[in-house]
Amino acid sequence: MASSNRTEYAVLGLLALGARTGYDIKKMADGALSHFWNESFGHIYPVLRRLEGRGLLTSTVEPQEGRPDRRVYALTPEGQATLQAWFAQPVEPVPPRNELLLKLFFAPLASPEDLRRQIEANRDAQRAALDALDALAERVTREEAHNPNLPAWLLTVDHRRATLRALLDWSDDALDQLPVAAESSAG
Repeated sequence: MASSNRTEYAVLGLLALGARTGYDIKKMADGALSHFWNESFGHIYPVLRRLEGRGLLTSTVEPQEGRPDRRVYALTPEGQATLQAWFAQPVEPVPPRNELLLKLFFAPLASPEDLRRQIEANRDAQRAALDALDALAERVTREEAHNPNLPAWLLTVDHRRATLRALLDWSDDALDQLPVAAESSAG
């Protein structure tokens, strides 16, 4: 599998937890993975077709009364083996893209007020995301208390929460330093 298409592994992993429709895969990704991984419907369905074509999953059509039939995907033994092989591979770093940092790099070309607003808005979004993750951790801990996967799931939430706390600290530091940077660029 191409290393650049990690979506395939995300789909295989979600199907390893149980058979699902494409809609169910997207819903689960949005609910359980969104703090560290996101996928669009437009990306999931081509991946499902590709994986099925390679024999890594199967699909069955389930008729529904009064609604369109639904296609349910399930992992094959070959898909399970591919997923297990992926677990043994080292993680490939993905270069980050951060528009705020791009704007800060070009700070001498921008107004300090605009940059402050950008950092403040980013900080507010980080704070809201942290609050949402705190609520998610509480809900998952309550609802999945007896699930043996809970500790690993909470590690993903803890990673993102630690990252957000660090970004909040960085935002405060940046706001403290920005006027100094603006004054030094004017002088």
